[in-house]
Amino acid sequence: MRPKNLLIIMSDQHSRTLMGCDGHALVRTPNLDRLAARGTRFTECWTPSPVCIPARASFATGKYIHQIGFWDNADPYDGSVPSWHHRLREAGHQVVSIGKLHFRSDEDDCGFSESIIPMQVFEGKGDLLGLIRDDLPVRGAAYKMARMAGPGESPYTQYDRDIAARAQVWLRERAVRYTNKPWVLFVSFVSPHYPLTAPPEHFYHYFDDPNLPMPLFYERSQRPDHLFIRDYAKSFNFDDYFETPTDIRRAVAGYHGLCSFMDEQAGKVLDALSASGFADSTRVIYTSDHGDAIGKRGLWGKSTLYEETCGVPLIAAGDGFPEGRVVETPASLVDVYPFVFECVGQPTQRHVEPDHPGISIGRLLKASGQIARC
Repeated sequence: MRPKNLLIIMSDQHSRTLMGCDGHALVRTPNLDRLAARGTRFTECWTPSPVCIPARASFATGKYIHQIGFWDNADPYDGSVPSWHHRLREAGHQVVSIGKLHFRSDEDDCGFSESIIPMQVFEGKGDLLGLIRDDLPVRGAAYKMARMAGPGESPYTQYDRDIAARAQVWLRERAVRYTNKPWVLFVSFVSPHYPLTAPPEHFYHYFDDPNLPMPLFYERSQRPDHLFIRDYAKSFNFDDYFETPTDIRRAVAGYHGLCSFMDEQAGKVLDALSASGFADSTRVIYTSDHGDAIGKRGLWGKSTLYEETCGVPLIAAGDGFPEGRVVETPASLVDVYPFVFECVGQPTQRHVEPDHPGISIGRLLKASGQIARC
């Protein structure tokens, strides 16, 4: 694989079926669809954890959660386990992040050459309620989050607009400074993470559509009665505050609208890459840290092991990735780790120690249908 720059775009909480290129009949994601059309889409990609901090720590280090110990949203990544950012920076590459990291603190060395407007956990503590295993506490913010579902702007959508703006500036003005070795730019959006407040032009597109469906298995009689699922639903109790079908419709339209809004911001970054002149010398990856239940089975958010929360999108485009290819071989976010080194021309055998479980997505592409994952 010839050395190339790498642009990684990550969203937060994007269920992989919510893309036009995956065959979704309603959602509008024209920019991701175009990326998939000129590249390869991995239809069976899975997150190592359906929770933000563990998933992002695993993505950074290329290891599973049990290997690194960042178990939940109360135990954020602190740079103590080497990441691909550390390794590439040590090798002389410019490795820049823009946007959400969800690590412990800006004071930790998490391996980037530069981190622009990073979002970290609050005061280095994270979600302390997540430490409680017995008698899961009821989340007091559920009422507020449920009431925020609808049209408008939130601090998160404003933040994503800033992330897209700064990524465009970096590609147009800063990337040209780093021509000695391939660079890696990690652009990390928050959408479609809650609150389900979507810009009006996106929200009303779905809310006004008579074909917008109710979540699957939403009726009480259709919901699973597993003990953990029951406890989780009582803890993240959005449903207690959705009193009418219209309330549920607003939440579903909000999530769909945020998917389209995120796609819009990603499109601005991809357009800037083309305008910068680096499109031919840069590979692009799009993925997300985990998915979302979107009301299915009466659940909202993540933290369960259903496909809608564990399945994530993975699209790769650029040199070496055939146009319009669909790969059904199971993949994981840890498989991006060895690929990053291959992409920029670093020998992976020097960096990928024996306890790294990932199989490069480049290898998964070439051996599609021939690799059995254990």
